[in-house]
This record gives sequence, C-alpha cells and structure tokens, in this order.
Amino acid sequence: MKHFICSLLLALVAGATGVLSFCNYSETTFIGTSPDSNSWPKNPLGNHFDACLAFRSYIRPDVGGALQPWILTLFQLLFHIVSTIPRMTDRKGLNTSMVLTLFFNSVVIAITINSYASTHLSADKVLAWMPLSLVVEAFSVLNLWLQLGREEMELHSWKKYLCVFFYLAIMILQIVGLVYAGIHIHADKLRVTHCSPLFTGASAVQTSNCTVFDIIQQQNKGLGCISLEGTTQRQWLPGTVIAIPIFIAAQIFDGIAAFRYLSQPGGTKKYGRFSFSFPWITSAASIAMLAVLIALSVSASQLIPPGMTPDILLAFNGLREEVCQATLISPGLRGLALEWSDGVFNGWGCRYYGGCYA
Repeated sequence: MKHFICSLLLALVAGATGVLSFCNYSETTFIGTSPDSNSWPKNPLGNHFDACLAFRSYIRPDVGGALQPWILTLFQLLFHIVSTIPRMTDRKGLNTSMVLTLFFNSVVIAITINSYASTHLSADKVLAWMPLSLVVEAFSVLNLWLQLGREEMELHSWKKYLCVFFYLAIMILQIVGLVYAGIHIHADKLRVTHCSPLFTGASAVQTSNCTVFDIIQQQNKGLGCISLEGTTQRQWLPGTVIAIPIFIAAQIFDGIAAFRYLSQPGGTKKYGRFSFSFPWITSAASIAMLAVLIALSVSASQLIPPGMTPDILLAFNGLREEVCQATLISPGLRGLALEWSDGVFNGWGCRYYGGCYA
C-alpha cells in the first residue's frame, strides 16, 4: 500500500511538471523535416530531460496571424456609443459628433486600406485584413447622415455628401474583402508561421503528441518560428464570405429606409407604418459583430495554437546534440497586439521594424 501511494505521488508530480519522454521515430510525425534530417537527434542521451535555460515563454502567430486586439475593438465600440449620444440628445453637439465620427472613420478606413496593401489580401493573413468590423463605421456614418437630415438646413448639404462618400468607401472596402475571401475559401496547404523566444537557437521542437517541427530562425526579431496548419484562418474565410453579404444587405436596407425617411415632406416622417429615424438593423449587426470579435480575441489571447502543446522538447544542434524541456504559454494581450500590428504595418518595412539608417 505504501509503495502504491508513493508511486501515485511520483506520477502526479511528473504530470504536474510536464515531464516528456523522447518519442520513437516510428511514433513521430515530422513537419518540415524528415527522420533523415539532422535537425532532430536520433539518439539523445537518456530519456528524461532537464529544463531549458529559458524554460517558459509565449508562442504567437507571426505577421498577420491574429485578430485585432480586444482592447482596441472595445475602444471602437465605446467610442461610437459616446460619439452617438450627443447628437441623439443635444442638437448643439451635432457638429462635435460629426467631427469625431468622420475622424474615427478616416482612421479605420486608412488602417483597412493599409492592411490590404501590407498583407496583399493573402489567405494566411485573413485575420489582419478581414473587414468585418467596418459595419460599425457604416452604422455611425448612416446615423450621422440621418441626424444631419433632421436639421433640414441647406448649410448641412456638403456634410450630407461627405457622409455619403464615407458610406460608399466603406462598402467598396467590404466588397473587396468579400471577393478575396471568396477567392481563398478553398486555399490548399494553408499554413501560418508561429514564433516563440523559446525557439531561438533551436533546430527542432517535439510536442507531447510526438510531432516534430523544424524551426526557422528570424534573426531580425530574435525569434525562432515553426509552420502550423492555418485552422483558425480556414474557419474565418467562410465566416467572412457569409457575414459580409449580410452586413451589406443590412446597410443597403437601412440606407434606403433612411433616404425614404428624409424625403418625406414634414410631418412625422414615417416610412410605411414605421419610423426609420435610426439605422436599427445595422446597429444590431454592429453590436453583435463587435461582441463576437471581442470574445474571440480574448479567447485567442489565452490559448496556444492548434497543433501545438504546452509541454515541448527542444533540440539544439551545436557542438553536441542537446535536448531540453520547456513550456509554451498563450500570447496574452501583448502578443495579440504584436501579431496584429505586424500584419497591418508589415508593408512599411524598415519604417516599422527599424533599421532604415543602419
């Protein structure tokens, strides 16, 4: 009985510390390498390994492999709520709301165009360029147009045309994103690079599922990287193809309803039996989309990518073959911010990464 309890305690301690065993070659799946490659040792000394010098760090996708950080999406939601309230309750605040709304729309449109150019709208970077959050900008511009129309003053005519310009620009960007998502929806061999400081200097990594990945060094970032199946990207491509047409249909319906509402001469300005003094459908779509993006971004910040395990073995091929044990953790908010910004601003080259004057 005493021997059994001791054995059980030892097993629990081993499990808690994530001790891994070296997999036999017959049980190992090689990704990016082969059993004949020198990146993974064939006969390591022993079957249990010490912790690596750096034994715990994050793993995150490389350029363009992450959603917009949830804190930015939350700010986007709160900004539109704050900028909408004054024009719904105080007509004197209409001009202030217009400046805030159109300024923020300009920033978001510029970031979207830049992400399209930086990522070249490639399938593996869909999380950085998918235009799903643009429905929020469409709602804010449409709502502003309605509030300006209520004034029925000739002085506001140029402002109405400015709203229409932003509204059409947003829809054009949505259509471009929809087209490219449709092109990539059946992409073959969709793989995404993931990087970690733990991989620096290592030649290969073995997961607890007996899968070995070749490690590629990125000296300019001080990271080692591996190639994983783009599971998340493959899910978002059809999601984008489904969601964008729904958003565009909602925006068109609310736009037509708003035009009919504003074109009614005086009176209560009703369209049929209903008063469309507010873009309700686009508003509901905006809130739902932002809630989904925030929830999924929070989740992504706390998870490691599919295909990788927290407990790993790292191989170093220096003067002697060495294998050690390490632990991977989720990227957190910082990791998401790095992943997303690398995708959006990758096209800036050394102006973003530095080294232009080195």
